Amino acid sequence: MDAVHIAFLAELITKRRNELGSGWKAASDSEICRYQCLEFSKKFAEKFGLKVVPGFYEINDYPHEHWWCVDDNGQVIDPTATQFSKGGTYSPHSEGKHKARIGACPECGTDLFEGDGDFCGEECFDSYVRYCNSVIACR
Repeated sequence: MDAVHIAFLAELITKRRNELGSGWKAASDSEICRYQCLEFSKKFAEKFGLKVVPGFYEINDYPHEHWWCVDDNGQVIDPTATQFSKGGTYSPHSEGKHKARIGACPECGTDLFEGDGDFCGEECFDSYVRYCNSVIACR
């Protein structure tokens, strides 16, 4: 990132820190950037005419869901890179390579990924149905 990008990132971090409140005043910039990759990338794309890329940042063969930007030359510009350790690789999303997290099982909270369905398994689905039926029966 160049000086203009760094200055804009500092503005975004300051704004986010203020939104989070006084308990976050001493937080590091990397803590403030955590979970802001899509939001910050969208703002960078809008301000600098970049393309937002969904995918994964892979560290030691472990893929972390992530969003970043690329310029017209394909150069990665990642406003929230500080949330990761150095040495990882950017891997744009491609069908079948990694599964993106889509939510959590409403019964047990286990992470759900593309293709998993709405529950982590039949046991949780059955338990959830029993719960819903008991709530309806109480009315």
